Amino acid sequence: VKVLNDAGQVLMLLDEVVFRSVRPEQIQMAIAAQGTVEDDTKMYEVEWVSPEGAAAEGQDAEKPWLVLGEDAAVLKELAAHLGEAHTYEVASDATLDDLPQYSRIVSASGLSARTPVVDVLCRT
Repeated sequence: VKVLNDAGQVLMLLDEVVFRSVRPEQIQMAIAAQGTVEDDTKMYEVEWVSPEGAAAEGQDAEKPWLVLGEDAAVLKELAAHLGEAHTYEVASDATLDDLPQYSRIVSASGLSARTPVVDVLCRT
């Protein structure tokens, strides 16, 4: 997985990431095991800050998304649910030259034809 800035420069690269489904009770157990929110043993904290001059929420609503995946069948099913206004590409074949034209870049690389795409879309 590559995370790119608006200029197309690589900000972060993830390799060998494994996704698996979890049950709600597993999530609750993990949260309980972490301790309190003020736990001093945490290594880092993420705080999202909007960059200055960022477009107001909804301004880019009309711009298309770039949806990347490895399974053509999954991309076809996503297109059926999300609409043809977006661009769907196999990630390994994508050129990524024209990123500023997209309002969102979505990675569907962790999905396979066995994953019900509707379930994934409903949970996001």
